[in-house]
Amino acid sequence: MRYLLILLLLVAPMQIGQSVSVPVPAIAEWTYGAGSRIAQLSDGTTIAVAGYSSSVSVDLGVTPKFGVYVLKVPVANYFYSYPGPYEATISIGTKELCSTYGWGIGAFTEITLVCPVSNYFTLYNGYGFNASQHLMLSFHATGWPVYFKDASLEFTPQ
Repeated sequence: MRYLLILLLLVAPMQIGQSVSVPVPAIAEWTYGAGSRIAQLSDGTTIAVAGYSSSVSVDLGVTPKFGVYVLKVPVANYFYSYPGPYEATISIGTKELCSTYGWGIGAFTEITLVCPVSNYFTLYNGYGFNASQHLMLSFHATGWPVYFKDASLEFTPQ
């Protein structure tokens, strides 16, 4: 029995901390609010466009788990010479969990949002979170149109 416990202590921590990809639906499957749209660049890349106080969002179809989520998404502004403000958000249902704000520039720049999810949220629905609701990603732009493409989400259990 003692050897089994030692073996479990050696093996179990290796499972904690191993990142896994959370599938993000294709941009064509995202939800587009008034003023936002799907578009295609000259190279054939499909992008989401939000601007003038519009948003795009996607339901990931999974419930939150205790750990750390890392969102990466390339962002660019429609007008090359002018910056466009945007906000990228991870939510549980409609309740915001983490967000980052920035300015899109002419060239695509990958932004990263690191979002720790507490066991208090996932087990006890603390602070009004409902852990039975799905994780959501949303992208909002208040000024010039901003492009979003190829979003990825990694999860590291704790």
